[in-house]
Amino acid sequence: MAERILLVDDDPNVLSGYERTLRGQSRQGLQLDVATAQGGEEALERLRELGPVAVVVSDFKMPGMNGTQFLSKVRETAPDTVRIILTGHADLQAAIDAVNEGSVFRFLTKPCSPEVFVAALRSGAEQYRLVLGERELLENTLGGSIKLLTELLEISSPALCGRASRIQQIVRMVLPKFGKENAWMLDLAAMLSQIGLVAVPEEILERVDRGEQLTPEEAAIWNTHPKTGHDLIRNIPRLEEVAKSILYQLKHFDGAGSPSGAVRGRAIPLGGRVLKAVLDYDSLVQGGMTSEEASAELLSRQGWYDPEVVLALQSVVAEVEAGFSLRLIRLEQLTEGMVVRDGIFAAAGNLIIGKKQAMTPSLLARLHNFARWQEVIQPVWVLEPTGKGKPVASATAPPEPATAKPGKT
Repeated sequence: MAERILLVDDDPNVLSGYERTLRGQSRQGLQLDVATAQGGEEALERLRELGPVAVVVSDFKMPGMNGTQFLSKVRETAPDTVRIILTGHADLQAAIDAVNEGSVFRFLTKPCSPEVFVAALRSGAEQYRLVLGERELLENTLGGSIKLLTELLEISSPALCGRASRIQQIVRMVLPKFGKENAWMLDLAAMLSQIGLVAVPEEILERVDRGEQLTPEEAAIWNTHPKTGHDLIRNIPRLEEVAKSILYQLKHFDGAGSPSGAVRGRAIPLGGRVLKAVLDYDSLVQGGMTSEEASAELLSRQGWYDPEVVLALQSVVAEVEAGFSLRLIRLEQLTEGMVVRDGIFAAAGNLIIGKKQAMTPSLLARLHNFARWQEVIQPVWVLEPTGKGKPVASATAPPEPATAKPGKT
């Protein structure tokens, strides 16, 4: 498939020259889908119209918006696009600015021979393919493997994965607030944030899931899980930043908390700052607070959280409840995507599905298999997406109607 190239210059004659050069190359086997734009503003509009663009080549000296300014905007709106600047006004400062502000891939000077120009485009297109290939590896191959791991954990520890599911759902709500380039890292950090709890006794997990106060000894055991999770994840290629986020999930913004040390403020990994606020919010809600009360409590804790993260969290949690309706249903009516409000228990009292956990195919299979040989308490309260608001499970639920009481099969 031909790579899409956008050429930007304020001189239409220069753009025509580029096109003639590339048409000649296409006859020699170089497949490029070439588009042009006169100036930065028109080029930004063209980027929105064209969709994915592999390489942008921009002149440096243009009226209104120079090449460095334009490419820095391209970096924000299309971070995967490879950026090349071409100018006849080359100097050291222009090169430094282009690299630092626009993260350019190549800095070419006029006059630029067709051979050099085409070679730069070839290299840029290949770099673009490498970026997309790495993203596919991270999002599909690696993401699929991690999803398999978390689904196995869902089956083995309902309390652990009920908490992990809630955390991931809330983090996914705030992802748009922190840019596309951070989305995959934050999502994986949330997905794997509780993996260190495999070393924590089930009794402690269940007490935390119920929002109960831990004894000092239990709290000491609980607080080891970020380090355990970090150590499990850090040796997986490309997940070093995810591992750091997991390690710092209990760290206060002012530097207090675990792990000890001088790291504070925005030196704490972004994933750690997000997880700290989301985890504490979830704990407050599980302890009985409403979403509004939990948000107010976060704001009152001076120095604990990144203010930007708390504001992002507040802006999304209020939108969620409108997207779900509360229903009382039997097990056979459960479908993928429904969120179990209070958990699902066997008649003997043991937890089968964690509280506020979204139903997945593996959890549905676990539940139906379990129900074949043990009695399960039903009906159950579920939150079902209505199409209004955000299509993500809330960390809080509407109050249970006073007249409805679950029974047993």
